Amino acid sequence: PIRSPSSPVKTGCAPWIWRRYDLRSPDDLRWICEAAGELARGGRAVFPSAAAILRAEDKRETYDALRAAAVPTLACRPVAELAACGRQAVVKPRVGWGGMGILRVGDTRSFREPEGFVAEDHVCQEFVPHDRTWTVAATDEGEIAVLEKWRRPDDFRTDGDFNREVRRTAPFGDAVAI
Repeated sequence: PIRSPSSPVKTGCAPWIWRRYDLRSPDDLRWICEAAGELARGGRAVFPSAAAILRAEDKRETYDALRAAAVPTLACRPVAELAACGRQAVVKPRVGWGGMGILRVGDTRSFREPEGFVAEDHVCQEFVPHDRTWTVAATDEGEIAVLEKWRRPDDFRTDGDFNREVRRTAPFGDAVAI
């Protein structure tokens, strides 16, 4: 029912909508949240909600929600506070996935913004070498799935498996409670 960010929301849709989206920019995020909100105001049950999309897709919003829920996570700062990340850091687009647009900074003291860089559209975090990432999906009913993804320890991308299988693992620690 919705074709592109430049077209208006179409009416006459199903009574419920499951939004699937591929966000790569703040404009994409703004549009999908507005579309979800407009559909909800029009009486449609929208999943995920505009608020959930915002919390899941904007790295600063995700960080704030995780901290509010007491989930331990690395500090996520505005790029203006890059030096507070330590010597090595990553600068990430607030909206994006799979490592697209991430800059690895070897020395935060000598970082120079690339041409066309918009600091407000990015966040920074300490760089932590690691060889795997867990993606955890959960519901209010306590259903949980944990996907384990592998990569080279010096890589910063989160969606690369580098010839290793992405596998489902059992929940660990307090994952269900968190």
